[in-house]
Amino acid sequence: MEIKNVIRLLSMDERMKEDMKALILQCYDDQTFRIGKLFEVVRSDLISKGIEVPELQKLYNLFYAVKNDLERDGLIKQVKYGTYYVNSAGVNDEVTEESTIPEEDDEEEEIPEDDEDKVDENVPVYGNGESTVYAYFYPSYKKLAELKGESRYRCKIGKTTNGVKRRFSSTSRTEEPEKKEVALIIKTDSPNEVEALLHNTLKLAGQQVLDTPGKEWFYTNPEEIIHIFYGIANLFESDDVYHEEMLFD
Repeated sequence: MEIKNVIRLLSMDERMKEDMKALILQCYDDQTFRIGKLFEVVRSDLISKGIEVPELQKLYNLFYAVKNDLERDGLIKQVKYGTYYVNSAGVNDEVTEESTIPEEDDEEEEIPEDDEDKVDENVPVYGNGESTVYAYFYPSYKKLAELKGESRYRCKIGKTTNGVKRRFSSTSRTEEPEKKEVALIIKTDSPNEVEALLHNTLKLAGQQVLDTPGKEWFYTNPEEIIHIFYGIANLFESDDVYHEEMLFD
């Protein structure tokens, strides 16, 4: 590789390192964060800037370089494996996992009643039931796919047993450079089974996102998710779903 290309790559790495440091201090000041959540924010930030997202190993290398800098300045401390506390005013030895701000649960996202970020009234709701399977994405993911002429983009498919309250979680609002966009909601009494079948169908199609810490991200779109849902609807009670014709009303 030519010297000028080496210099260019080193310069890009240094810039990404400084951007990651800025995101950590801006988004997590006086808070705890998990590495996986940080990487989601970094990816979204890079995509919104039109910068190619590096491989997972490189993100880890950049993070540990940033962590070393912050540790040298006394601004960050590990509270448990994969979880860190950062404070721009400096951390002390008394910081423990119990004394830091609790993290949200990855397994199930809450949809609190008092959230200010309302789900758009135009978000389609399918099926019947007390629980919810949902899909959301970041607008920059969809925009990037459109620029590439692709119909699929990164979507997260998850579930909640709290029912639809027409509002979406704001617990990670300060962690993210842009707001999630809810693509669809499926009402069901079998959330675990519906979510698992959607996940497994997309995995078998080779559409799981492999460069993210989470296991619920897939290259897909709302139309495809619903077609899959109606394809597996016969595995559940008829009351769980509406007729497929409703999709085209």
